[in-house]
Amino acid sequence: MRRITSGSPIVAIRRRRPPQDLQARTSNSNTRRRRSDHQLGTASARSSYTVLQQTDALALQPIICGRYHDTFQRIDGRWWFATRTMFVDLVGDLSHHLLRELSTDGA
Repeated sequence: MRRITSGSPIVAIRRRRPPQDLQARTSNSNTRRRRSDHQLGTASARSSYTVLQQTDALALQPIICGRYHDTFQRIDGRWWFATRTMFVDLVGDLSHHLLRELSTDGA
């Protein structure tokens, strides 16, 4: 399991490698549980995700799955992300998806 927090350089690892036809050819499946306190203006969510990918060179397969732990806050009547912690539980072939490999130290 790898843990990536909102302070980690998550943008770099999530950037997709553009296929020749400029389509990611991925499908993301998410399941979410949410808890909120409307009086305090805070909420949290626990989500799990699975990303499937198929390309001309890669058969349809799950390429990564894990969980998000998110917190939100209400500001001026609108809900905003406060934090996101990303947990990577299982990793498949990401060579057609990311610009670089996931690091094992969270960086």
